[in-house]
Amino acid sequence: MIQSKLKKIFIIFIFLLLFFLLFYFFVFVNHAFSDSDSDSLFIQFYDDEILELSNKLPLSDELGKSGEIDSSSKIIDYTSFSITNNKSKKVNYEIYATKENTENEIRGDYIIYYLTDDNDNPLTGYDNNILPTYRSLLSLSNKPYSRLLYSGIISGGEKKSFILKTWVSDSYTISDNLENFRVNIYVGVK
Repeated sequence: MIQSKLKKIFIIFIFLLLFFLLFYFFVFVNHAFSDSDSDSLFIQFYDDEILELSNKLPLSDELGKSGEIDSSSKIIDYTSFSITNNKSKKVNYEIYATKENTENEIRGDYIIYYLTDDNDNPLTGYDNNILPTYRSLLSLSNKPYSRLLYSGIISGGEKKSFILKTWVSDSYTISDNLENFRVNIYVGVK
């Protein structure tokens, strides 16, 4: 009888040991070979990731897109940045702008965005005659005050470079007040 109890205790012990070993194995394997994409992208901004239009003069889209006006003119603001995928698999990413609330803010309908690759070729959504405004961009429900500028897929080991320009629309009426619009640019895994 004692031997029968010892046998049952031994079997229960073995089952518990196997259960914990299998649990540990699955947790370890899941962690070690995780497909988490959050750490797979390396983002490098070559300029400031903050775009600010403060008391800027309105500009036509044609001139803004042309590249004839640089940021030293104080009419446009821009940033250039790259995304590198450090993993071997494809990753979905999104580039978005998060607005900072400021006093005397220029309305989002007058803030124009133009996103290109590093060869100044416009990306999808920026290749039309009508460029998106902050207000017309898709609002991100999981990121308050954020608007989607672009989303795409980057292959493993690939690097993509971008230039983002912004200016005040030529349909904007100049005000005597100091007015501004400020956003932070982010890149994240979708």
